[in-house]
Amino acid sequence: MASEARFQKKIIDWAKGEGYHAMKIPADVEIGVPDLELFRGNRHIRIEVKSETGKIRETQLGWADRHPDELVLYIKPSEFNDYKNIIGIILDYYPDEEKTKQWLKNQ
Repeated sequence: MASEARFQKKIIDWAKGEGYHAMKIPADVEIGVPDLELFRGNRHIRIEVKSETGKIRETQLGWADRHPDELVLYIKPSEFNDYKNIIGIILDYYPDEEKTKQWLKNQ
């Protein structure tokens, strides 16, 4: 199993353990679509998983540009512990998506 695939599984397992719904998005759905979606209720996050040396491709940035209402996080394994708190804040504590986006911009 490739390193990104193992990391995706780690994120999904963690999310389910926290009571979130998590799913892998098939790569053939749309060019540049993020790898994972985590959600609880009507709040959700898209996650593009990267290896430590992985680079964000133009098609991935393009997907985010074409979907400005979607919140996309780009996460490497070394950053995951920091992102756990951010994911929890977004899915559990910020019911207003605009406030969440503003909070993230200020970090």
